[in-house]
Amino acid sequence: MKATHMTAPERISRLFGLLCIALAWGVQQAQDQPPRQDTRGRAVVSLVRIGWQVLGQAAR
Repeated sequence: MKATHMTAPERISRLFGLLCIALAWGVQQAQDQPPRQDTRGRAVVSLVRIGWQVLGQAAR
């Protein structure tokens, strides 16, 4: 079996960091304003997506 290596570990590290920040912002936003839910009681939009949207708006 061949050993596989990451070609750009620093890029993966940055992506993981951004996802963590987006999740934290999404959780904070959900505490202030809970996300919409479908008929089964599940959130229509994930907390990461909510956080990503908040971060995107802040960057503009």
